[in-house]
Amino acid sequence: MLGIILSRRDCSEFDQVISVYTKEHGKYGFLLRGVKKMAAKNAAHLEPGTFIEFESVSGKGLPIGTSVEPQFLPEAWYRSLEGALYGSFGIRLLERLVESGESDPKLFNLFANWLITLAKKPFCAQVLTVRFIAQLLIVLGFEPVLDACVACEQTLSGAFILSFGHGGLLCNNCARALPPNAATTTALSAEAAVIFKKMFARSASLPEMPRQSWQAGLPAKVRAPFLAAEQAIHRYLVYQTGRSLPFWGQLAKLSAV
Repeated sequence: MLGIILSRRDCSEFDQVISVYTKEHGKYGFLLRGVKKMAAKNAAHLEPGTFIEFESVSGKGLPIGTSVEPQFLPEAWYRSLEGALYGSFGIRLLERLVESGESDPKLFNLFANWLITLAKKPFCAQVLTVRFIAQLLIVLGFEPVLDACVACEQTLSGAFILSFGHGGLLCNNCARALPPNAATTTALSAEAAVIFKKMFARSASLPEMPRQSWQAGLPAKVRAPFLAAEQAIHRYLVYQTGRSLPFWGQLAKLSAV
């Protein structure tokens, strides 16, 4: 069975529990015996993000892994600081949001394609990961309404108010009718609104990025609205899923430097 490693944790001196995401079973954990021994065949190739072929059998508690063969190693993005930070973040986020035993082939394909693209373009890790998160929200059933005001259905353009509670955009009239609550709404400039919508577009391609850190490659007038759109996606995700994501806040501080 093909799986993508989400995490690994110690459970004894030489054994570890490996958590993977699979197309057939969703999030799936199994015990791998002896993996921490120095002579273990694949001990160095079981990092999060690695694609593996594995087999397991039933155990008293967790299934027991009987064979593990790495298929694709994300070495390229591990060698890039930006790639390592955002790659690790996206994997941790997915593991936190999904439940064990819930199969979702669309989610598996989204996850796999993001990791493969990230390995090819680790210098674009931030923008690739933000788009992955927006698409992840769609697959999980939290797609925001972006083509019109979610309250009155008026067509919108330019800057807008994003309402987390309503699950989409509000026109100025509907936004003014709400009690002021900064915790459930956020305003986006016209430039940030375009980027926000592009992250959620199902078929839109991302702009070409230079072969260097995207922070250095993008001008400030583009980078500032991107960071605003990223923050809006973060807040929308936290509100809709009810999951706190302190590691995203830490990552955002590094991105703003």
